Amino acid sequence: MFDFWDQLGVFIFAVSGALAGREKGMDYFGMFVVGLITGTGGGTLRSILIGDTPPAILQNPNYILIAIGATIFAFVGAPIWRRIKGIKYGDDAFDAPPRFPAPTKMTGCKCSRPKTSRIASINSETG
Repeated sequence: MFDFWDQLGVFIFAVSGALAGREKGMDYFGMFVVGLITGTGGGTLRSILIGDTPPAILQNPNYILIAIGATIFAFVGAPIWRRIKGIKYGDDAFDAPPRFPAPTKMTGCKCSRPKTSRIASINSETG
């Protein structure tokens, strides 16, 4: 069961990396490399730091196949992803209408002097 969640996490992060590469205008190989690094980089770094060598990406070819599938999914499914990303959910606090309307005019003091002259006038007044 752990392998399923591990591979699902690698796939999701690889898709996000491949989509980022696509937004930057990369080709298929660039999308694959960014997706592979995004999907497996954290686990590889963890394995190296704790001394668990060789890392899982070098022991199991499934991670490379998952990154290839994620790159294909990101390339084909990018229009679907943009549509899903644009959905606003009702439980988001930032989407709630404001309780009081925002002011339409700025009120307060208008200062016509530049900032440096204000600082100079403050310094000359204090001392």
